[in-house]
Amino acid sequence: MTRARWTSGEASDRDEFNLTRVFFFAALHLGVLAVFWQTNWMAIGMAVMLHVICGGLGVCVGYHRLLTHRSFKCPKIVEYAFALAGSLSMQGGALEWVALHRKHHQHSDKDGDPHNAAEGFWWSHMLWVLHTPTNENWRAILGSILLAVGLYFLGGWPFVVWGVCVRLVATYHITWFVNSASHMWGYKNFESDDLATNCWWVALLSYGEGWHNNHHAFPTSARHGMKPWEIDFSYYFIRAMKTVGLAWDLYVPSPEKMKEKLAQKADLIAGRFSETAGKFSETAEELKEKFSETADELAEKLSPPTAEEPA
Repeated sequence: MTRARWTSGEASDRDEFNLTRVFFFAALHLGVLAVFWQTNWMAIGMAVMLHVICGGLGVCVGYHRLLTHRSFKCPKIVEYAFALAGSLSMQGGALEWVALHRKHHQHSDKDGDPHNAAEGFWWSHMLWVLHTPTNENWRAILGSILLAVGLYFLGGWPFVVWGVCVRLVATYHITWFVNSASHMWGYKNFESDDLATNCWWVALLSYGEGWHNNHHAFPTSARHGMKPWEIDFSYYFIRAMKTVGLAWDLYVPSPEKMKEKLAQKADLIAGRFSETAGKFSETAEELKEKFSETADELAEKLSPPTAEEPA
């Protein structure tokens, strides 16, 4: 894999394949195997709690909906808390994550998209992560190291295995499924010029991020689940924050805006149907003419010879 696979004239800030990351992710996945020896219910509970705080609140609500798209406002101290929680998911610092995701929206599934789904499932899922920026900031992992040390003193190796290895591997793959599965499988409520889809199982795993077609249609919306059955835990949390006065200026597209998008999709479908119907009509006419010609030729061949009249 080379840099040319996913950069355009506007170069990405990631430009070289990094074996260090290969070893890191391999070690992290191998560390999960330690659950066969280092497991207790307290450790499992710690992993679930940290996953909700660091992955659900830190990445989904903080990094994504707040810092990247500014879909709502909150006190600065709360914003900093979200950023800190997101950094403990080891997906890079807030600035790097925001810049990368905005580039994804700018070039979605085209040249320049860091995890272009048009390059295939595995590229968009995790292979793209193995290309790192030349100015990668390793200070972003300091918080996770301190967390691991704290977990060890709090609950020994079971806390480290579950609270670090299991939690991070789960968070990584759930985040990556939004980039891969939610660009390949599912349905679309709104027409778009990319591959983003609404994938229900990814949405359930990612606190609502899997309603990706909705998100690409309205990137700055605090709400991703637009239909009543599209469960969106991140939005529910933001609404709860608003209820207690910790969030305001939530942006959610109006019914008129959504109807406008749906009308665009309906017009496009109608246009495609009309185009297809026109092609079928042309094909039917061609077949009719060919059938008529063939029938005439066959009739000539099967007609008995005309008897000669006597002189």
